[in-house]
Amino acid sequence: MTVAINTGQIQIGGKIIHVELSNQAKKMADKLEKPLFVTMELYFSCFVVKKVRFSHKKPEWDMFDAGENLFVGFRVIQSAPCNIHDLTGDNTPVYIEFPIKKWRAILPYHLKIDYSKGEWKGTYEWNFRSKKLEEN
Repeated sequence: MTVAINTGQIQIGGKIIHVELSNQAKKMADKLEKPLFVTMELYFSCFVVKKVRFSHKKPEWDMFDAGENLFVGFRVIQSAPCNIHDLTGDNTPVYIEFPIKKWRAILPYHLKIDYSKGEWKGTYEWNFRSKKLEEN
């Protein structure tokens, strides 16, 4: 990802998530004519996979305004069957919402968004160490 200086914060479930846009992502966000929905997914299947999906169609799950015509959400899902080929490319297998009782504990801490080679890209991170320090 390219260097980013465009940062902000959103709140999901009472937890602050830092949102960082690269310079190129900021330029493209400023040009958006319709909202861009960014979903951070934690996907349980044969493996645990972190994905960031981008869409101009509003998803069915909760999304939170991050400014710049961006909306951000987080969800935990699992595939119904385990198929290794579903984990490649943009395949979307049949999935079900994963029942998490303490979902706030697994919310990401930091979302990074970039725009490169004509497409949106994203990653997210947790900061479990920070949580442990806050509890002590």
